[in-house]
Amino acid sequence: TERGMSEEKESSDNIPLSTLLENLVESYKQVKADDAPLQEELVQQQEMVRHLNELLTSKDRELAVLRQKLQDAEASREADAERNTQLSKMHETALRDLAVAKEQANKMKQLSFEHQHHLEESKRRVKVQDDRLRSIRNLVASLNFNLESWFEE
Repeated sequence: TERGMSEEKESSDNIPLSTLLENLVESYKQVKADDAPLQEELVQQQEMVRHLNELLTSKDRELAVLRQKLQDAEASREADAERNTQLSKMHETALRDLAVAKEQANKMKQLSFEHQHHLEESKRRVKVQDDRLRSIRNLVASLNFNLESWFEE
């Protein structure tokens, strides 16, 4: 390798300066020409990275919105579950109250029926007593008539 560098140095010493400058300019143009597609690719990659960052930022915002919606939905679900529990308890209480009310209504019907029966029985007894009283009055009137008839004779 030292020998190759030394041969190259000796060979470049023999080349005129203008030729070396031309070779250098050509090499620079070649490097620049080779570098142009790389620069263009770098610009495209930077553009792609910027675009992907925008997409990522957009998706992060969408994710934040979805998380908020999920939290809101969870809170709403919990509130609904609590309301359902309360409604269930109220329903059970209403059913118990209804059962008590039905029982009381049945008792009231029974009492009403019993009172009605007692009232009818009392009316019947009053009628029987009225009939007896009428019979007694008729008997007394008859006796009075008979007594008067006896005394008139």
